[in-house]
Amino acid sequence: MDYKFRFFKGRANVEKFRINVRDPVNGDRVENSLSLSKVELIIGAVVISTDSGEITWDGDVIQIKPSLATLTALGNRSHSELVIYNGTEGVSISSGYVLVVDY
Repeated sequence: MDYKFRFFKGRANVEKFRINVRDPVNGDRVENSLSLSKVELIIGAVVISTDSGEITWDGDVIQIKPSLATLTALGNRSHSELVIYNGTEGVSISSGYVLVVDY
């Protein structure tokens, strides 16, 4: 799953998407989103995470809502990686770009 998230500086932003993640260890088994312990969007040195409350999930729908401070710290276009955790083990499920547009 490749993605392009677009956020606007100076205003509240939300990106929502549905995951259907294949477990890289067990192959055909679909990752159970209810067993996730954490989700992170890593953008260079900036991490948007469930730990900060900027990412939430309900079932298989993940919502990313970065804070205004986080958006200020980001460049205009950055490569990023989406990582899900089950306990302490993290798995990269996709990569893409985050675009931050001046509003």
